[in-house]
Amino acid sequence: MEVYRSLEEIHSSGNAWVTLGIFDGVHVGHQKIIQKLVSQAKAHHGKSWLITFDPHPQEFFLKKKKINLLTLLEEKLELLEQLGLDAVVVVPFTPEFAKIEPHVFVEQWLLQQIGMRGLIVGENYIFGKNRTGNVALLQKLSLRLNFSLQIQPLHFENGDPVSSTRIRNLLLAGDVLQATRLLGRPYALQGKVVPGEGVGRQLGFPTVNLSLPDSRKLVPQNGIYAVFVYVQGKKYEGTADIGFRPTLGGTQHRIEAYIHHFNEEIYGEMVKLEFIERIRDEKQFDDLNALVVQIREDTERSAELLSQLTNT
Repeated sequence: MEVYRSLEEIHSSGNAWVTLGIFDGVHVGHQKIIQKLVSQAKAHHGKSWLITFDPHPQEFFLKKKKINLLTLLEEKLELLEQLGLDAVVVVPFTPEFAKIEPHVFVEQWLLQQIGMRGLIVGENYIFGKNRTGNVALLQKLSLRLNFSLQIQPLHFENGDPVSSTRIRNLLLAGDVLQATRLLGRPYALQGKVVPGEGVGRQLGFPTVNLSLPDSRKLVPQNGIYAVFVYVQGKKYEGTADIGFRPTLGGTQHRIEAYIHHFNEEIYGEMVKLEFIERIRDEKQFDDLNALVVQIREDTERSAELLSQLTNT
Protein backbone atom coordinates (compact mmCIF):
# COMPACT_ATOMS: atom_id res chain seq x y z
CA MET A 1 0.00 0.00 0.00
CA GLU A 2 1.34 3.39 -1.00
CA VAL A 3 1.00 6.21 1.52
CA TYR A 4 0.99 9.86 0.48
CA ARG A 5 1.23 12.66 3.03
CA SER A 6 -0.41 15.32 0.82
CA LEU A 7 -2.51 15.57 -2.31
CA GLU A 8 0.30 17.39 -4.09
CA GLU A 9 2.49 14.27 -3.94
CA ILE A 10 0.12 12.26 -6.11
CA HIS A 11 0.80 11.44 -9.74
CA SER A 12 -2.03 9.11 -10.67
CA SER A 13 -2.40 7.38 -14.00
CA GLY A 14 -6.19 7.59 -13.69
CA ASN A 15 -8.88 4.92 -13.21
CA ALA A 16 -8.82 5.63 -9.48
CA TRP A 17 -11.64 4.44 -7.25
CA VAL A 18 -11.86 6.64 -4.18
CA THR A 19 -13.41 6.87 -0.75
CA LEU A 20 -13.18 9.76 1.71
CA GLY A 21 -13.43 10.02 5.47
CA ILE A 22 -11.80 10.12 8.87
CA PHE A 23 -12.10 6.36 9.44
CA ASP A 24 -11.26 6.68 13.14
CA GLY A 25 -11.29 3.14 14.52
CA VAL A 26 -11.66 1.52 11.08
CA HIS A 27 -14.82 -0.12 12.44
CA VAL A 28 -17.12 -2.64 10.71
CA GLY A 29 -19.05 0.13 8.92
CA HIS A 30 -15.82 1.55 7.53
CA GLN A 31 -14.73 -1.94 6.54
CA LYS A 32 -17.90 -2.41 4.46
CA ILE A 33 -17.11 0.74 2.46
CA ILE A 34 -13.47 -0.24 1.95
CA GLN A 35 -14.34 -3.79 0.91
CA LYS A 36 -16.74 -2.43 -1.72
CA LEU A 37 -14.11 0.06 -2.89
CA VAL A 38 -11.41 -2.58 -3.31
CA SER A 39 -13.85 -4.86 -5.11
CA GLN A 40 -14.97 -2.13 -7.52
CA ALA A 41 -11.41 -1.06 -8.28
CA LYS A 42 -10.40 -4.62 -9.11
CA ALA A 43 -13.51 -5.18 -11.24
CA HIS A 44 -12.62 -2.10 -13.32
CA HIS A 45 -8.87 -2.85 -13.41
CA GLY A 46 -8.23 0.31 -11.42
CA LYS A 47 -6.66 1.24 -8.10
CA SER A 48 -8.36 1.74 -4.73
CA TRP A 49 -7.61 5.07 -3.03
CA LEU A 50 -8.63 6.12 0.48
CA ILE A 51 -8.32 9.77 1.45
CA THR A 52 -8.25 10.62 5.15
CA PHE A 53 -7.33 13.69 7.18
CA ASP A 54 -4.91 14.55 9.96
CA PRO A 55 -5.42 16.05 12.44
CA HIS A 56 -9.03 15.02 12.99
CA PRO A 57 -11.22 17.93 11.79
CA GLN A 58 -12.83 18.12 15.23
CA GLU A 59 -9.40 18.84 16.69
CA PHE A 60 -9.04 21.68 14.20
CA PHE A 61 -12.46 23.26 14.77
CA LEU A 62 -12.69 22.58 18.54
CA LYS A 63 -9.15 23.54 19.48
CA LYS A 64 -9.77 23.75 23.23
CA LYS A 65 -11.65 20.46 23.43
CA LYS A 66 -9.69 17.23 23.73
CA ILE A 67 -10.76 14.52 21.32
CA ASN A 68 -10.44 10.84 22.17
CA LEU A 69 -9.10 8.96 19.17
CA LEU A 70 -9.79 5.27 18.65
CA THR A 71 -6.80 4.99 16.34
CA LEU A 72 -3.73 7.18 16.11
CA LEU A 73 -2.58 7.82 12.54
CA GLU A 74 0.00 5.03 12.35
CA GLU A 75 -2.45 2.55 13.89
CA LYS A 76 -5.04 3.57 11.31
CA LEU A 77 -2.60 3.11 8.42
CA GLU A 78 -1.66 -0.35 9.69
CA LEU A 79 -5.32 -1.40 9.83
CA LEU A 80 -6.07 0.07 6.40
CA GLU A 81 -3.20 -1.82 4.82
CA GLN A 82 -4.69 -5.09 6.06
CA LEU A 83 -7.84 -4.36 4.01
CA GLY A 84 -6.08 -4.49 0.66
CA LEU A 85 -6.09 -0.83 -0.38
CA ASP A 86 -3.68 0.27 -3.10
CA ALA A 87 -3.08 3.77 -1.72
CA VAL A 88 -3.92 6.04 1.20
CA VAL A 89 -3.61 9.82 1.15
CA VAL A 90 -3.23 11.57 4.50
CA VAL A 91 -4.32 15.15 3.87
CA PRO A 92 -3.04 17.74 6.37
CA PHE A 93 -6.18 19.42 7.71
CA THR A 94 -5.06 23.06 7.69
CA PRO A 95 -6.92 26.41 7.75
CA GLU A 96 -6.34 26.67 4.00
CA PHE A 97 -7.71 23.19 3.33
CA ALA A 98 -10.79 23.87 5.47
CA LYS A 99 -11.70 26.75 3.13
CA ILE A 100 -11.87 24.67 -0.05
CA GLU A 101 -15.33 24.57 -1.58
CA PRO A 102 -16.72 21.04 -2.07
CA HIS A 103 -17.01 21.29 -5.86
CA VAL A 104 -13.44 22.60 -6.11
CA PHE A 105 -12.16 19.67 -4.05
CA VAL A 106 -13.94 17.19 -6.31
CA GLU A 107 -12.89 18.79 -9.60
CA GLN A 108 -9.36 19.94 -8.80
CA TRP A 109 -8.15 17.23 -6.46
CA LEU A 110 -10.22 14.09 -7.01
CA LEU A 111 -10.68 14.28 -10.77
CA GLN A 112 -7.66 16.22 -11.99
CA GLN A 113 -4.99 15.24 -9.45
CA ILE A 114 -5.97 11.66 -8.63
CA GLY A 115 -7.79 10.74 -11.83
CA MET A 116 -10.93 9.54 -10.08
CA ARG A 117 -13.30 7.34 -12.05
CA GLY A 118 -15.52 6.24 -9.19
CA LEU A 119 -16.36 7.45 -5.68
CA ILE A 120 -17.86 5.48 -2.78
CA VAL A 121 -18.98 7.26 0.41
CA GLY A 122 -21.28 6.61 3.36
CA GLU A 123 -24.79 8.01 3.17
CA ASN A 124 -24.10 10.63 5.86
CA TYR A 125 -20.76 11.86 4.49
CA ILE A 126 -20.19 15.64 4.75
CA PHE A 127 -17.15 17.55 3.51
CA GLY A 128 -15.82 20.87 2.27
CA LYS A 129 -16.01 24.47 3.43
CA ASN A 130 -18.60 24.94 6.20
CA ARG A 131 -19.53 21.24 5.75
CA THR A 132 -21.59 22.15 2.69
CA GLY A 133 -20.63 19.09 0.67
CA ASN A 134 -22.96 16.11 1.01
CA VAL A 135 -24.40 13.16 -0.90
CA ALA A 136 -26.95 15.35 -2.72
CA LEU A 137 -24.17 17.60 -4.06
CA LEU A 138 -22.05 14.59 -5.04
CA GLN A 139 -24.96 13.15 -7.00
CA LYS A 140 -25.24 16.38 -9.01
CA LEU A 141 -21.47 16.54 -9.56
CA SER A 142 -21.29 12.90 -10.66
CA LEU A 143 -23.80 13.58 -13.43
CA ARG A 144 -22.14 16.82 -14.55
CA LEU A 145 -18.56 15.58 -14.34
CA ASN A 146 -19.21 11.99 -15.42
CA PHE A 147 -17.87 9.87 -12.56
CA SER A 148 -19.44 6.85 -10.91
CA LEU A 149 -20.95 7.45 -7.45
CA GLN A 150 -22.01 4.75 -5.02
CA ILE A 151 -23.60 5.51 -1.66
CA GLN A 152 -23.00 2.98 1.11
CA PRO A 153 -25.90 2.68 3.59
CA LEU A 154 -25.12 2.94 7.30
CA HIS A 155 -24.23 -0.36 8.96
CA PHE A 156 -26.46 -1.23 11.93
CA GLU A 157 -25.73 -3.37 14.98
CA ASN A 158 -28.41 -4.00 17.63
CA GLY A 159 -30.74 -1.48 16.00
CA ASP A 160 -28.34 1.48 15.94
CA PRO A 161 -25.84 2.65 13.31
CA VAL A 162 -22.19 1.84 13.92
CA SER A 163 -20.14 4.99 14.37
CA SER A 164 -16.84 6.06 15.88
CA THR A 165 -18.74 8.18 18.42
CA ARG A 166 -20.83 5.20 19.53
CA ILE A 167 -17.68 3.10 20.03
CA ARG A 168 -15.96 5.89 21.97
CA ASN A 169 -18.93 6.10 24.32
CA LEU A 170 -18.93 2.32 24.84
CA LEU A 171 -15.24 2.31 25.75
CA LEU A 172 -15.61 5.29 28.08
CA ALA A 173 -18.33 3.28 29.81
CA GLY A 174 -16.08 0.20 29.97
CA ASP A 175 -18.15 -1.91 27.57
CA VAL A 176 -15.23 -3.42 25.67
CA LEU A 177 -17.27 -6.47 24.65
CA GLN A 178 -19.73 -4.40 22.61
CA ALA A 179 -16.91 -2.21 21.31
CA THR A 180 -15.20 -5.36 20.00
CA ARG A 181 -18.31 -6.28 18.04
CA LEU A 182 -18.53 -2.85 16.43
CA LEU A 183 -14.81 -2.62 15.68
CA GLY A 184 -14.57 -6.16 14.37
CA ARG A 185 -11.58 -6.75 16.68
CA PRO A 186 -10.65 -6.00 20.33
CA TYR A 187 -9.84 -2.40 21.18
CA ALA A 188 -6.10 -1.96 21.71
CA LEU A 189 -3.68 0.38 23.45
CA GLN A 190 0.04 0.46 22.79
CA GLY A 191 2.61 2.12 25.02
CA LYS A 192 6.17 2.05 26.22
CA VAL A 193 7.00 0.18 29.42
CA VAL A 194 8.23 2.64 32.05
CA PRO A 195 9.43 2.10 35.64
CA GLY A 196 6.77 1.99 38.32
CA GLU A 197 7.07 1.88 42.10
CA GLY A 198 7.54 -1.90 42.32
CA VAL A 199 4.50 -2.39 44.55
CA GLY A 200 3.01 -5.08 42.32
CA ARG A 201 6.20 -7.13 42.53
CA GLN A 202 6.18 -6.83 46.33
CA LEU A 203 2.63 -8.16 46.34
CA GLY A 204 3.56 -11.09 44.09
CA PHE A 205 2.03 -9.67 40.92
CA PRO A 206 4.67 -7.68 39.00
CA THR A 207 3.08 -5.34 36.48
CA VAL A 208 4.23 -3.39 33.44
CA ASN A 209 3.37 0.32 33.51
CA LEU A 210 2.58 1.81 30.12
CA SER A 211 3.19 5.34 28.89
CA LEU A 212 1.07 6.15 25.83
CA PRO A 213 2.75 7.91 22.90
CA ASP A 214 -0.12 10.38 22.44
CA SER A 215 -2.54 11.82 25.01
CA ARG A 216 -5.32 11.88 22.38
CA LYS A 217 -5.56 8.07 22.42
CA LEU A 218 -8.77 6.97 24.14
CA VAL A 219 -8.29 5.04 27.38
CA PRO A 220 -11.24 2.87 28.49
CA GLN A 221 -13.09 3.53 31.75
CA ASN A 222 -11.16 2.86 34.95
CA GLY A 223 -11.36 -0.72 36.12
CA ILE A 224 -9.90 -4.20 35.86
CA TYR A 225 -9.84 -5.94 32.47
CA ALA A 226 -8.97 -9.29 30.96
CA VAL A 227 -6.46 -8.50 28.21
CA PHE A 228 -4.17 -10.12 25.73
CA VAL A 229 -0.67 -8.64 25.96
CA TYR A 230 1.76 -8.50 23.04
CA VAL A 231 5.45 -8.33 23.94
CA GLN A 232 8.20 -8.58 21.33
CA GLY A 233 5.84 -10.27 18.90
CA LYS A 234 4.54 -12.84 21.41
CA LYS A 235 1.00 -13.04 22.80
CA TYR A 236 0.33 -13.54 26.52
CA GLU A 237 -2.71 -13.58 28.78
CA GLY A 238 -2.93 -10.71 31.24
CA THR A 239 -4.95 -8.63 33.66
CA ALA A 240 -4.94 -4.85 33.24
CA ASP A 241 -5.67 -2.17 35.83
CA ILE A 242 -6.65 1.31 34.69
CA GLY A 243 -7.05 3.97 37.34
CA PHE A 244 -5.51 5.49 40.45
CA ARG A 245 -4.83 2.47 42.72
CA PRO A 246 -6.92 3.88 45.62
CA THR A 247 -5.82 1.22 48.14
CA LEU A 248 -2.24 2.44 47.72
CA GLY A 249 -3.22 6.09 48.00
CA GLY A 250 -2.49 6.71 44.32
CA THR A 251 -3.06 10.14 42.81
CA GLN A 252 -1.66 9.53 39.31
CA HIS A 253 -3.74 7.87 36.59
CA ARG A 254 -2.01 4.67 35.45
CA ILE A 255 -2.31 1.91 32.88
CA GLU A 256 -0.64 -1.24 34.11
CA ALA A 257 -0.91 -4.94 33.39
CA TYR A 258 0.08 -8.14 35.11
CA ILE A 259 1.28 -10.52 32.40
CA HIS A 260 0.46 -14.08 33.41
CA HIS A 261 3.44 -16.46 33.61
CA PHE A 262 5.90 -13.73 32.61
CA ASN A 263 8.69 -12.26 34.69
CA GLU A 264 11.13 -10.49 32.39
CA GLU A 265 12.45 -6.93 32.58
CA ILE A 266 11.15 -5.13 29.49
CA TYR A 267 11.61 -1.44 30.30
CA GLY A 268 11.60 0.64 27.14
CA GLU A 269 9.77 -2.01 25.08
CA MET A 270 6.52 -1.24 23.26
CA VAL A 271 3.68 -3.38 24.58
CA LYS A 272 0.15 -3.71 23.20
CA LEU A 273 -2.95 -4.50 25.26
CA GLU A 274 -6.09 -5.92 23.65
CA PHE A 275 -9.14 -5.42 25.87
CA ILE A 276 -11.32 -8.52 25.97
CA GLU A 277 -13.69 -8.06 28.91
CA ARG A 278 -14.13 -5.77 31.90
CA ILE A 279 -14.00 -7.70 35.16
CA ARG A 280 -14.91 -5.11 37.77
CA ASP A 281 -14.73 -1.49 38.92
CA GLU A 282 -11.67 -0.08 40.60
CA LYS A 283 -12.24 -0.03 44.36
CA GLN A 284 -10.46 0.70 47.63
CA PHE A 285 -9.72 -2.20 50.01
CA ASP A 286 -9.22 -2.07 53.76
CA ASP A 287 -5.66 -3.39 53.63
CA LEU A 288 -3.05 -4.95 51.34
CA ASN A 289 -4.03 -8.49 52.28
CA ALA A 290 -7.56 -7.90 51.01
CA LEU A 291 -6.11 -6.33 47.85
CA VAL A 292 -3.90 -9.39 47.21
CA VAL A 293 -6.87 -11.73 47.62
CA GLN A 294 -8.83 -9.67 45.08
CA ILE A 295 -5.92 -9.50 42.61
CA ARG A 296 -5.66 -13.28 42.76
CA GLU A 297 -9.39 -13.59 42.05
CA ASP A 298 -9.12 -11.09 39.20
CA THR A 299 -6.22 -13.02 37.67
CA GLU A 300 -8.10 -16.31 37.88
CA ARG A 301 -11.19 -14.73 36.30
CA SER A 302 -9.11 -13.16 33.57
CA ALA A 303 -7.36 -16.46 32.81
CA GLU A 304 -10.74 -18.20 32.63
CA LEU A 305 -12.13 -15.65 30.16
CA LEU A 306 -9.03 -15.59 27.97
CA SER A 307 -8.60 -19.37 27.88
CA GLN A 308 -12.08 -19.64 26.36
CA LEU A 309 -10.86 -17.58 23.40
CA THR A 310 -7.48 -19.26 23.19
CA ASN A 311 -9.04 -22.73 23.06
CA THR A 312 -11.74 -21.93 20.46
